[in-house]
Amino acid sequence: MFEKIQRQIIGKVIYSTFIVSFTYIFHPKLDLYALLSKCIGISCNGIFFSSLVLFIVFTTIFKIYMKRKIESGLFLIEVKDAKEKISRIVKEGHSLVDDVRPRNISGLLFFISIYLISGISIFFILMLSINQIIINLHPNIAFIYFLITLSAIYIIQDSPKMDYLEKIRTQQSRYIFNILEMYVIENTAKKVLGGSIVSFLFKVVYRVLSPVYYPETPDIKFDSIFVYRNPKIFDFLQNLDDIKLNHEDGLCLDLLKTVDKCEKATFLATKSPYEIFPYLFDSKYEYDDKSNKKWSFFRILKKERGFKTMGYMFIHCFKTVKIKVLLKYRSKIKKQYEPEIAFFFIFFGKSDIIEYIKSEIDLISVGVPNEVINMELSP
Repeated sequence: MFEKIQRQIIGKVIYSTFIVSFTYIFHPKLDLYALLSKCIGISCNGIFFSSLVLFIVFTTIFKIYMKRKIESGLFLIEVKDAKEKISRIVKEGHSLVDDVRPRNISGLLFFISIYLISGISIFFILMLSINQIIINLHPNIAFIYFLITLSAIYIIQDSPKMDYLEKIRTQQSRYIFNILEMYVIENTAKKVLGGSIVSFLFKVVYRVLSPVYYPETPDIKFDSIFVYRNPKIFDFLQNLDDIKLNHEDGLCLDLLKTVDKCEKATFLATKSPYEIFPYLFDSKYEYDDKSNKKWSFFRILKKERGFKTMGYMFIHCFKTVKIKVLLKYRSKIKKQYEPEIAFFFIFFGKSDIIEYIKSEIDLISVGVPNEVINMELSP
């Protein structure tokens, strides 16, 4: 993160150098500090420290605003909208940009204000400081030309890059899409980046006016685990401390314990995620008791001044195979295959809550090995 922020600061320094150097050619004695001090009646020190305070205060406000928008846009929403949100991310390219964008005039004015004050204040400080350095050095005009040329090269090469869209490391799942990566990276890049002259100018303006800010990876996790059925799993889920599972759709936990008819695990290798987990990608999909597709949908709540939504959990039932290794005489090994029910858990929510639930399930259950995914016992 600090490396990306350093790159943003260097970019602003170079853009400031380009503007000041270009101005110096036509007005070599222009002292911006003195000019501003005379116009607004504030000393040079006053101008510097007031700009610095504006930068610190409004950058902090901007960071808090962005963090809340990102997290609330992902899962702090009504349950009825949760599946629709995931569906729009995958099918319609819904992105971080859509949720950060203000929905009303007052919100838009607030966002523009904190964005511009934070970005312009630091750019203003850098430009005034570079102006003072160049005036005091009295450089040869050839040196100014050199600075302008180097700055122009950097601006042209730098404009296609947007630091906040650089790919973050997120855990990949073999069977399901990484919703978080699509939301923050892929879909956002498609909406912001482009090859037109308008896009080029937008990126240049972005470098000049934007705050020195790099969004932290949202404290949100999208993860999964595939384990054999175990009564201890349900005991754990029904006795969570300070955490409550609110059943929203599909089978309840009590019915899930005894389910015996469900889809084959071989579907994980032969069908697409859309076909296996339609409830993740189709907001209108409804549970059907007559179907072999047995699944459950829960909202994860944590006790914090009442109960607050912390994420969601999907449980999908599969019929698979369990391997038993039998040791025979003279160390001969024989494998015995038995039918078994397994559950594919899909988690989406606050990282610490999701990691806790997943790790506990992992400790008290046996994972389904990849080698049995393609196995199917004869009737």
